[in-house]
Amino acid sequence: MGKGIYEYLEKTYGNTCVLCYADANHPHHIVPKSAGGADNPDNIVPLCGDCHSDVHNRGARNCVDDIRKGAELVRAVYEN
Repeated sequence: MGKGIYEYLEKTYGNTCVLCYADANHPHHIVPKSAGGADNPDNIVPLCGDCHSDVHNRGARNCVDDIRKGAELVRAVYEN
C-alpha cells in the first residue's frame, strides 16, 4: 500500500475505525488479498489496533459483512 492510502482513509473515513468508531491507523483489506481482494482504495478501510487484531483472530473472511456495513455508516458521516 502506498502512502496515498492514508490520505484517502483520512478524507473518506476521518481515520475512524469502521467497527468501533475509535481513532484508527491500521489500513485493512475488506476482502483479503489472499481471497482475491483488490489492493485499491475501494477495498481498504481503517481499523483501530484492537479491531484489526480481532478481525484477524476471528478470520478476516468472517468479518467482511460487518466491515462493509460499518464502512458505509462512517463514510456517510464524512461525505456530508
